[in-house]
Amino acid sequence: MKTCKKCGESKGLDAFSGARSECKACVAKYDAKYYAENPEKERARKAKYYAENPEKERARKAKYYAENPEKERARKAKWRAENPEKERAIQAKYRAENLEKVRARDAKYYAKYRAENPEKVRARDAKYRAENVEKERANYAKYYASMTDGYVAAKLGFPVKKVPPQLIELKREHLRLVRLLKEKTK
Repeated sequence: MKTCKKCGESKGLDAFSGARSECKACVAKYDAKYYAENPEKERARKAKYYAENPEKERARKAKYYAENPEKERARKAKWRAENPEKERAIQAKYRAENLEKVRARDAKYYAKYRAENPEKVRARDAKYRAENVEKERANYAKYYASMTDGYVAAKLGFPVKKVPPQLIELKREHLRLVRLLKEKTK
């Protein structure tokens, strides 16, 4: 047992930090009061400590996150709900800086979703086409005019990866000639 010099209560040794003469509860009260009265000093002190000990801080935070995943998820969700503009800006910045990574992740997710939900995807696509007929026509006209490798391979009836580039070029030239003939005969 040890007696706290601040509150005068006798407490077990686990209620004290090391050789301090004040109990943890009294220290916490004092610290809270000090932080409230000196916020700028405390911010500067913490910033200096973080700058001088980045590895320690990373390890401390990682340990806390590992031990308190639910608390962290709740804290982050609350922050995102209270700061939607900041969250959008952070996501936009990340997306701009990691575009290829994000595209690869999204492609993987959507491929899995399409494989697991083919009926939903067909229904969604059909609904979109029905609601956006003009957009769909414009997209097809652009696709038709551009004669991409995908378009040409589809005309051949094969996936792009299975068609040699020389054959795609020949078919592309064939399609151009057919289109020219159609225009001349009109």
